[in-house]
Amino acid sequence: MRRPPECRGRASSFSVQAVTSRAARGCALVLTGLAFACSVAAAARAASSDRAIKACLLARTTPAPKLVVYGSSRAEKLEPAYLGSLLHETAFNASVSAGTPDDVWAFAHLAHDQAGQKPVRALWLLDLESLRPHPFDASLLQAPVLARYFSATFGPAPETPHGLAPTTCSFTTSPLTHYAADGFRARDFHDAAAAHGMTLARGVQLAITDYRRIYRTGYPRVEPQEVAWVARTIRAFNSWGVRPVIVLTPVQPAFMQALGPDGWNQRHADVLKALRALGGRFTLLDASSIAAFGGSPTDFYDGVHMRVANTRRLAAWIAQHARGDLTGR
Repeated sequence: MRRPPECRGRASSFSVQAVTSRAARGCALVLTGLAFACSVAAAARAASSDRAIKACLLARTTPAPKLVVYGSSRAEKLEPAYLGSLLHETAFNASVSAGTPDDVWAFAHLAHDQAGQKPVRALWLLDLESLRPHPFDASLLQAPVLARYFSATFGPAPETPHGLAPTTCSFTTSPLTHYAADGFRARDFHDAAAAHGMTLARGVQLAITDYRRIYRTGYPRVEPQEVAWVARTIRAFNSWGVRPVIVLTPVQPAFMQALGPDGWNQRHADVLKALRALGGRFTLLDASSIAAFGGSPTDFYDGVHMRVANTRRLAAWIAQHARGDLTGR
């Protein structure tokens, strides 16, 4: 399938710092011959400026997409063009690194405004860890077209139309990162690491180490405030005539096996319970285990980030189980 052209920018009218500068502070890259190691969690934090990049790309999309994908970096390898071909819809990938329910709230409203208040179908790839306790990410406020959906106290702004976002925006990416016009992250640090010899086994082990810290010390419970953001975003979708599809994101089997006893199994059960208790109209699919969609354990970069081959399998499974919600037909 032919992909949309890559889209790059030079400067940022959204006050975005180059991804390169943040990566230099937040991610240690170790090059020894062909050995290329990078902390997965640190890299995800380093790329937080892609919120403004995705907002800019969405603002430039004409006509507005009929379907938008939301989520974290785990969803950035899901090709909107491929998903759109399965559903016969135009799609955009608005997922962002370390994405949270706050991000989905903002991008959902931006997509709604860009479509002139018409229904925009929603596919939300939700990580278990996005419901852990964490402070509001102030990088959301660096893009005015996203900041307008929050109050001064970081709560939701009143539900009023804000009009179209400016299309004169621009942005800066790192040499390792290429975005397609439809939001697909065609190349990123995962691809660069693999090209320099990073193996799947090493990537999985790094992810296990990073996430073991999270589950042992930083994820004692599902955070009610994050669940509240999910609930209010579902209500917003419903008010626009949209039944969102929420999919729990897959993890690599060795990652699941290693972290299950450290809290992953319990948080997985807790997240499912919290989501099933929510009101509103939405479809919930659990793709945590790759067995659900016929995924391959080798088509991962690490413990949580899938390669395109697996995201295509996931997209096909989602389209099969939630076509009506994703197309309105």
